[in-house]
Amino acid sequence: MPDIPDEGATLAWLAQASGGEAETPANLPASEETLTAYDLHSRLLYRLALAESRDAELARDAVQEAFLRFHEARRNGQAIHSVRSWLAKVVINFIRDHARRSARLAAINEAAGAAAEQGAPGGARELELRIRSLLSPREFQCVQLRLVGYKYFEIAEILGLRPGSVACLLSRALRKLEAIKGEMA
Repeated sequence: MPDIPDEGATLAWLAQASGGEAETPANLPASEETLTAYDLHSRLLYRLALAESRDAELARDAVQEAFLRFHEARRNGQAIHSVRSWLAKVVINFIRDHARRSARLAAINEAAGAAAEQGAPGGARELELRIRSLLSPREFQCVQLRLVGYKYFEIAEILGLRPGSVACLLSRALRKLEAIKGEMA
């Protein structure tokens, strides 16, 4: 599967679902709304998917699937209030579904943990593992989404929380991370 194309790409890249061949415009009419959404959100979604999965191919698949589902939903008349949040939710759910179907992510985390133990003390991987051990999974998700560039209300919509809960989780995570910063200084 090709890398994420440059800005202004067409739906041909998105339509490479089966057989590696792009569908023609006659088979899949490209909507301007989908093209605009792709131009605006594809790079951010790819970074989110890559941060969530740590697998470039899975990240590309997740982004592709999100835009295919978006195109289909809009073609069927489904109202989508926040396109960016809707797409991010599809990406995250796609990756979570993939993780449920295969224990691959668990194996990757185990291997990474073993590699971190063998790595140099104070390395980036060791720091990441330390952060993951300090934060709750929900706090880590909020921090990860915020670092990628999502706003509080978007994070709330993606994770199914209230914006106030997101603010609380991020505040709590920040206090925990400041403790690590103090230890490192």
